[in-house]
Amino acid sequence: MMTEERIKRCLLCVEWHGSWSAAVAAAFETLPYDPLMDPALVRTLWEGGVGRDRQKIALLRSPEGAVVGVVPLRKRGKLSWQLLTQYVMPHARFFVLPEYTDAALELLGAEIDCSHVVFSQMPANTRMLRPEESWVTLLEPTYEALMSRTKYKKEDRQCRRYAAGLELIEDRYDLLPDALTYWQKKWLDEGSRVAATRKDDLLLCFQVLAEQGRLKTFSLHDGDALAAMEMNMIAGKTMYSMTTIMLDEYRKCHAGIRLTLAAMEWGCENGMAEYDMLRTSGHYKRRWAEPLVRSHRLIRRPLGSESLGLVLEIAKDALWRLRHKE
Repeated sequence: MMTEERIKRCLLCVEWHGSWSAAVAAAFETLPYDPLMDPALVRTLWEGGVGRDRQKIALLRSPEGAVVGVVPLRKRGKLSWQLLTQYVMPHARFFVLPEYTDAALELLGAEIDCSHVVFSQMPANTRMLRPEESWVTLLEPTYEALMSRTKYKKEDRQCRRYAAGLELIEDRYDLLPDALTYWQKKWLDEGSRVAATRKDDLLLCFQVLAEQGRLKTFSLHDGDALAAMEMNMIAGKTMYSMTTIMLDEYRKCHAGIRLTLAAMEWGCENGMAEYDMLRTSGHYKRRWAEPLVRSHRLIRRPLGSESLGLVLEIAKDALWRLRHKE
């Protein structure tokens, strides 16, 4: 007998679009608004981002013709696909209505390889998922209360003293191109050309967020020189730490930590409920944050094999840990 999910899969219809058509625009208008899938941002990324020749949009419809999902994809390598917003949003939304999640995954095929994926409803019948933790700070009505709760008052004073010679400025959007160029250079110096290619997409994303009033930046300046910059996205009562850059010569000033503390202080003063630092390896951040599963890794299934996909994922994790340790 066919499972309920396979029955729904047979009933669903998928339309593949290679351009931002009127049907795609109408689909975004039909579905509930989601800050992770803002239509203006997704369209800007679709039309102006890197790899436009390797993109497709899957438009999913019910038997009655109603839109139940829009899934913009970009080719990852030669065999698999990833969600278009994977590397420019805090989390990549699998933009499908809750009751159709499993059916949509079945219909879209086996070769999907994505990180930071969030679902309106978790899939019930797949072993392809692995949980990913975000480090989240629950903010307080005042910054002083947050420092008291986290027992970070002493370090906060020290950090401000170390960075006392630097000027803290908010929302210098004009510096985004220079900051991301430096960010790109750091990745290239570390040998990660794949990460470096995301620079232009990130800039497009930040520019749209700035126009919408959803980007909050903090930067430290040594006279006219930029020392460090942090970019944050605002979505409702959540503040996401998106990207941080810091010039090496200002590391002893604790510039990066100073910007993180500035962001949390702003969040407390402006009614934010939480500060999501996404995945992080900074042990000092554990003084403020707790790990919460907010997204999942949607693992590729080469030749349709979930088991082989899981084996490859474990091997990749082991290599990443070894490189990070080095």
